[in-house]
Amino acid sequence: MRHPWFTVLALSAAVAGIGRSEMLLDRFPSRRVLRHVTARQGLVQDVVNAVAEDRVGFLWFGSEKGLARYDGLRFETFRPSPEAPGSLSSEAVTTLLVDSSGALWVGTWGGGLNRLDRATDTFTHLRHRDGDPGTLCDDRVLALFEDRTGTLWVGTASGLDRVDRDTLRVTHYEPATTVVAEGQPAVWSVCEDLFETLWVGTGAGLLRLNRQSELLVEAGQPVATGKSLPRGRVRALAIDRLGRLWVASGSGLRVLDRERGFLPPSELIPAAAALDDAAGSTLFTDHSGTLWVGTRNAGLYGLDLGSGRVEHLTHDPSFSGSLGHDDIHALFEDHSGVLWIATHGAGIDRLDLKPAKFVSVSDDLLGERSVPLGRAWSFFEDAHGGLWVGTDRGLIRFDPDGRRFARLKLAEPRWPGLTDGPVTKLSRGERDEVWAVVRPDWLVRLSANGQVVQATRLVLGSSTSRDEGGIQDLHPLAGGTILIGTEHGLVAFDSATGSPSLTGDPTGGATVTTLLVDSRGLLWIGTDGQGLLRCTSPSGTCQSLVYQGSSLTSLSHDRVWSLHEDLRGTVWVGTTSGLNRFEPAAGGFTRFQAREGFPSDNVYAIQSDKAGRLWLSTDGGLTRFDPASGRFRTFTSSDGLQANLATPGACFATRDGTVIFGGFDGFSAFDPSRVQPNPNVPRVVIRSFARPDREMRFARPLHELAEIRLAHAENFFSIGFAALDYTDPSRNLYRYRLEGFEPEWVQATAGSPANYTNVPPGRYLFHVVGSNNDGIWNETGATLPVIITPPVWRTWWFRTVAGLALASLAIAAYRARIRHLEGERRKLELLVAERTSELAQSRDLLAEHRDQLQQINEIVKAINSPHDFHELLSSLLAQMRLIRGVDKAAALIWDREASVFCFRAAWGWPMEELDLIEMTAEQAKERYEREAEEIFPDIFVARSTGQNPAEEELTQPRQWKAMLILRIRVGERVEGYLILDSTRDERAFSERDGLLLDSLREHIRSAFIKAQTLAELQALNLKKNEFLGMAAHDLRGPLGLIGAWAGMTLRQLQNGSLQPEKGIRDLGRVVAQAEQMNRLVSELLDISAIESGKVLIRAGAEDLRGLIGECEHLFGRIAADKGIALSVLQGEGPAPVQADRDRILEVLSNLISNAIKFTPPGGGVKEWCEQGPDGFVAHVEDSGPGLSNDDLKAVFRRFGKLSARPTGGEPSTGLGLAIVKKLVELHGGRVWVTSRPGKGARFSFSLPEPPPAG
Repeated sequence: MRHPWFTVLALSAAVAGIGRSEMLLDRFPSRRVLRHVTARQGLVQDVVNAVAEDRVGFLWFGSEKGLARYDGLRFETFRPSPEAPGSLSSEAVTTLLVDSSGALWVGTWGGGLNRLDRATDTFTHLRHRDGDPGTLCDDRVLALFEDRTGTLWVGTASGLDRVDRDTLRVTHYEPATTVVAEGQPAVWSVCEDLFETLWVGTGAGLLRLNRQSELLVEAGQPVATGKSLPRGRVRALAIDRLGRLWVASGSGLRVLDRERGFLPPSELIPAAAALDDAAGSTLFTDHSGTLWVGTRNAGLYGLDLGSGRVEHLTHDPSFSGSLGHDDIHALFEDHSGVLWIATHGAGIDRLDLKPAKFVSVSDDLLGERSVPLGRAWSFFEDAHGGLWVGTDRGLIRFDPDGRRFARLKLAEPRWPGLTDGPVTKLSRGERDEVWAVVRPDWLVRLSANGQVVQATRLVLGSSTSRDEGGIQDLHPLAGGTILIGTEHGLVAFDSATGSPSLTGDPTGGATVTTLLVDSRGLLWIGTDGQGLLRCTSPSGTCQSLVYQGSSLTSLSHDRVWSLHEDLRGTVWVGTTSGLNRFEPAAGGFTRFQAREGFPSDNVYAIQSDKAGRLWLSTDGGLTRFDPASGRFRTFTSSDGLQANLATPGACFATRDGTVIFGGFDGFSAFDPSRVQPNPNVPRVVIRSFARPDREMRFARPLHELAEIRLAHAENFFSIGFAALDYTDPSRNLYRYRLEGFEPEWVQATAGSPANYTNVPPGRYLFHVVGSNNDGIWNETGATLPVIITPPVWRTWWFRTVAGLALASLAIAAYRARIRHLEGERRKLELLVAERTSELAQSRDLLAEHRDQLQQINEIVKAINSPHDFHELLSSLLAQMRLIRGVDKAAALIWDREASVFCFRAAWGWPMEELDLIEMTAEQAKERYEREAEEIFPDIFVARSTGQNPAEEELTQPRQWKAMLILRIRVGERVEGYLILDSTRDERAFSERDGLLLDSLREHIRSAFIKAQTLAELQALNLKKNEFLGMAAHDLRGPLGLIGAWAGMTLRQLQNGSLQPEKGIRDLGRVVAQAEQMNRLVSELLDISAIESGKVLIRAGAEDLRGLIGECEHLFGRIAADKGIALSVLQGEGPAPVQADRDRILEVLSNLISNAIKFTPPGGGVKEWCEQGPDGFVAHVEDSGPGLSNDDLKAVFRRFGKLSARPTGGEPSTGLGLAIVKKLVELHGGRVWVTSRPGKGARFSFSLPEPPPAG
């Protein structure tokens, strides 16, 4: 794969290199630093066989224990699972390929070929099936390759297959040579050259595909006179940028020359002789054309085919950045220019192929253990370009021509006590001489060839330790004077006499850390704790510049680490609390500190480059700072520095522009113009979406989803993302925000997901952008719409309704407030009026009380006057008009005979309408008690609040707005209601009105009881008179006839004229009249016994249909004698009822005899029974004259006389139907009649069914 940005980078480097000679840093010994990815970081296993990169930018690693997807920080592993048919077919992954359509193919050992479905992360399996030539020839897959036409080639342990990617059908290719066929048919590698020749590496050698015959032919000797390829297993094939075929086998590496055959690499590149016989395992050509050769246990070789340079990387246990293992299985370069090296047992190694920013030199790079470095303190460049380095272990000089370091010996017998190191300071002297400080307190002058010319030990103050050292810095001046900064102040050393002087020390004995003489000749002295001195000369006037607390223009700290003057003449001061820039005009400083975003507060050394930028060593790495723009960038050991922590004051710039910083393990050198950022703009992907309890899976990859929709309760979630640049993934940076929820971007480092809690319902857009390790941002980034659906109460329509309701409520509240204010105003007015009329009100109140007492007296007098019950009710209603608000009234009285409440008197209401209203006791209670408020005992107030449930059953519901109700009770029995109505004012009847009625309650009750008792006595007297009259009337007729016929018969017997037949007839008539009289007396006794409760019902299970049949036999002759057809309508099966047999026969006899009595000859009477809702119902229907409305009201009353008369002149007592009603009700049933005049009548009664048995 070729990467366009690498082409740009290479072209830029080429242009920049025109006319430029090799720099000093290019001659330093250097080495590659590899980063390792192993099972400790989450890799599925450290034996890795294959590497690939998909179109999104994820890396895939195939190992002996499964397949892993990698985003730079996290792994997702795929393994076989018996419960998941779409899982990987085998955990032993041997090879990987991402084809031109973006599909990932996974070759396995024993599991055939797998194709990944990116939407579901499941696999389609291609397996060998015996007898099916359209399947793989072997499930042991060793190689995968896609040619220029998009054809997929599969190398297996049994040969070569071609796969149709659309149909997944397989074509097998046979070798044309028996040598291969009978030997090792396994295909280990496949490739295609520029001439579209397909080369196949097998276990027995190299083959190529004959396109015409479609056979595999041997290719070990392509030309007759050329060199042939040694027989043996061909493990790897590759085509270099010149189109040449490279073959790696167990016998060594070979390259195909079209004229000379297969050549060992040493014939092209002499330095590659080691590869002539090396057992190669894998080959790869990177973007620059370098051929990388992985070997079996000999490490990794890089062949620069243009320059002939050979690079060899092996495992070095003493160097953590070396190759992880020397057995290489696979090589792959990703889109960000990183070479991935799959090893046997050490995981994956990551090698950055981009140009190195820094060259670091440490002990293990010198190659000579006799020349150790340790900490690098100071540097000096001599006239010949040689670099002098002062280290912990002495003075070292680098010869750029010989490209080697040499140690300079300092200790000599003539200077007792002088050692070889540490050398902490180096400075140029006169005539190419070098001044060096050897700890703790030796000042040494050396010649240009490194010979010690002069050595002086400066003994100042108390003795010092070797670790701390007395001399901190030095600066030679013109005339041979050297300024020396020590722990005890500033010393002027005369090199001619070799004597120091502390005369006129401007520091006052403070510890001097660093010295600077600027371009204006001013001396700057940095101290440890006493700030900074700015002097006109060593003995001249000095200005003290120190930290001044709250002053932001003072020095940021009194401990000064370093001083530097840039190309513009600006002086910079590095302290333990940031960088300071001196402002000459103001005499103060501008600070750059960590709290303002600066990388670190400890600035140990400062150096300018040719572009005017400052390079600062800090305790967090090396920082590049552009004073003009204020931008900075920090580099660390990940960028190639020897360490993140540098030695204070250890920096230097050579004449060719190389900048050097010393550290604790050698030094780092670089060309500032070459320190370019990683140009790769990373692909940013959203890799995961998780709830607190699980990671969510979707039908498609996250980066392809149109949106994610969540319920309102799923508003806790986290989103994972990655910038797919693998140069140094741990240093990739991110900014994200949930648009619509977060107003600002959130800064994030690698590995930190975006966590969200309690996100309100709405539509959001998650947007993340990322950078590579050098801060190159992908500002487009990745987006993911997230929709959280609201609960019902937060939908737009609910809010609209709620808003309207609230608006209505607000309007109502406003109006109520206005009414309240208006009411308050009226109250104030009334209060004033009340205060002025209190006496008048008191007088009126007394008058009102007097009038009320008079009213009560009048009402009591009025209700005690009448003795007739109806008159009493009418008088009561008339007097109630005195209560305010009453405009209509009515009296509802309990009718004991009918067991219902009926209106018996009214005022203001038409009585003809009220006569039609009847209520049960429960209806009256529901209407006048439960729906009303009891304000005093037995006194209720009701307000009209809509339809009253009790009103529904009334045929003529009354219209009212307020009712004042007096319940009349006699003992525990409610005898009536006195109802006072207001049809105009629903606020009528105050507590005072109730109090007035309460004061009359006992009077009304007493008058009611008296009048009712009187009325009942009168009714009883009337009933008695009626009964006696009827009895006398009904008995007088039969007695008269008996007397007449008996007398006639007696006279005829006396005179002998009695004829027997006539006598018998007359005596029969006497008997019939006597029976009628007996029947009358029996019915009178029955009705009396029933009403007095002396009749006992002995109920049992009876067949009602059978009882009807018995009555038909009893009355059949009577009906026939009258010419009436008596019929029974037969039903199916018995009709079981719970009844007293004799009493029900009495009921049926009464009903049938009545029907026959009122049916004219020629008519008919029917009787039958049927199942009813509460038992069985018996019917007796005649074709007589029927009943009028008045008849229907009186039909079941005692002595009720009907408008119709018996058609045969039969006698009637008027008690039969009353007895029927009483007997049926004693059984728990009911009786009723339906009739129309001239249409006959049907009498019906119901009886309950017997209880269940047991």
